[in-house]
Amino acid sequence: MRLFSKPTILCAALIATLLPVLGQTKPVGYQLVTPNSSVAFSYIFEDGDVMGSFPNFDAQVTLDFETLKNSSIDVTLETDTVKGGFIFATQALRGPKMLDTKSFPTIKFVSTGLTQNGDSAQLTGNITVKEITRPITLNARIFRTAGSVADDRDNLIVRLTGQINRNDFGVDGFKPYVGDILKLAITVQIEKK
Repeated sequence: MRLFSKPTILCAALIATLLPVLGQTKPVGYQLVTPNSSVAFSYIFEDGDVMGSFPNFDAQVTLDFETLKNSSIDVTLETDTVKGGFIFATQALRGPKMLDTKSFPTIKFVSTGLTQNGDSAQLTGNITVKEITRPITLNARIFRTAGSVADDRDNLIVRLTGQINRNDFGVDGFKPYVGDILKLAITVQIEKK
């Protein structure tokens, strides 16, 4: 199963990842292009990998290519839309032993820093699940959309990857069947405001 619904977008040329860009003098705000964006995760169920997703979410993105610390990426997920890969997993994820979506309608990620790391970047921040907040570090990469010219930064793709331990957030139901680690893959297409 593919992580992303629009694989052709990810074939776009890689921006010289977050290197200083001539002509960029201040942070630039972007808005989400929802149809070309996805929040996916994978986990172990019994002996196999299962893919899940959060179809409804919002992201606020500000990028400063000259001063990375002025960049920010904040993501809000609607928990009652989570899909667990198959119907029983979806029901379990939404239930009280897992995300308890009736009591906790959102999951939030708020960035605290962005630093370059070779050809990619490290995005640090805090993730809040069931009112429990923990720090997290995600790998970040930025791509241009397919067909764009080298200096076009009006339409971009941001890909964030990392992992969390569900037990850290009290999402600890169904231990004998479900693994503890969730691998995250967030891909957002953004356009300049």
